[in-house]
Amino acid sequence: MDQQTLPEYEQSAMETTPCPLCGGADYREEIEFSPFTVVQCQACELYYLSPRLTAEAITKIYQQDNYFDESAEGGYSSYLEQELALRATYRRFLKGLKREGLSGGDLLEIGCGFGYFLDEARPYFKHTTGTDFSSGACQAAGEVADHVFLGGLAEVPAEMSANLIVALNVLEHTYDPVQFLKDASSKLSAGGKIIMAVPNMDSFIRKLMGRGWPSYKVPEHTLYFIKNTLIRVMQEAGLQNVKTTPFLHAFPVNLIASKFKLKLPSAFQKLMIWVPTTMVAAIGEKNE
Repeated sequence: MDQQTLPEYEQSAMETTPCPLCGGADYREEIEFSPFTVVQCQACELYYLSPRLTAEAITKIYQQDNYFDESAEGGYSSYLEQELALRATYRRFLKGLKREGLSGGDLLEIGCGFGYFLDEARPYFKHTTGTDFSSGACQAAGEVADHVFLGGLAEVPAEMSANLIVALNVLEHTYDPVQFLKDASSKLSAGGKIIMAVPNMDSFIRKLMGRGWPSYKVPEHTLYFIKNTLIRVMQEAGLQNVKTTPFLHAFPVNLIASKFKLKLPSAFQKLMIWVPTTMVAAIGEKNE
């Protein structure tokens, strides 16, 4: 969604919140996207949205069949345009997982979208499972994964577990990140690991683009991380040996240009650029 054209929201759909990580109430304002404001907690440094939509209001946005379509309220207007770049990003990431000995078992992706990652992951894992709140996305992902569940972690059967759980561009959507990670770790098998990859508030591209940075994505993105706060939220959830892990992201050249109000010739349609530090990722182990 273009942050300059946010729709009007009823007062009943809005709420203010203390810091979702430490509960602190002391903050400074970072940037405003009226009626929303990105603030930074002065105690733990987490950036978060307050005021924000209520959980009920934001869930209605995610449940739209066309959430990954430009016709949706909110959603990802450029998601389909990014397929080639996303797949390239995921292939590089998966090769890294294999080098680290993290492939070969059962994979669960939370927030799988159209299943681009699950599709690229098929050669690396015995079984692939995904979840998403969009029925349209689940239908597409169901064509390439062994199992896809409509909804969140609660919809994954209790008897199912995974050696590796990944959530790529998901944690920033959550309202209680510590509880989210606790719930995720309950789906891990013995010795399993979790990887979270989120937009990086410390990235040079954010500082360069200012309020035009795509990952502000108000109102869906309610949390904004730097390395230290990502590691802390995983540790608070009881994960062990938490450390950062590489996650280099590719973007279509024409998408980057459009954010700077530039229009490129059609010849640039399939070109992509790797943008360093635009994401920060961390891995943690289940506490047995």
